[in-house]
Amino acid sequence: SELNSQLTQALAARHHKEETEASLELLRRDLGLANEVVQQQAAELARAKARIERLGQEANAARMSQLEVVAERDRLAVERGESIRAAEAAAQRLGAAELESAELSERLQAEKAKRRTAE
Repeated sequence: SELNSQLTQALAARHHKEETEASLELLRRDLGLANEVVQQQAAELARAKARIERLGQEANAARMSQLEVVAERDRLAVERGESIRAAEAAAQRLGAAELESAELSERLQAEKAKRRTAE
């Protein structure tokens, strides 16, 4: 009876050990699968980070390009403003010259009329 009890205990311990080893093997397999998933997610994260960085660089380049366009537009606007001011000044000088020419023409006509009358 004592021997029977010890044999039963030994069989139970052996069965428990085998179950524990089988559970441990399942845990190792699950850990390996989880490790693969973590590695895949890390690779996906690295790709996502690289894409974000590339998009950031593209956005910076687009902003710089936009700033260059705005700067060129502003430069052309300044040039246009200067051209308009120069044209207005030239028009004023032309108007003044036309007035002076008309005055000189009137004086010339008056002088011619005086000479004719004097003759």
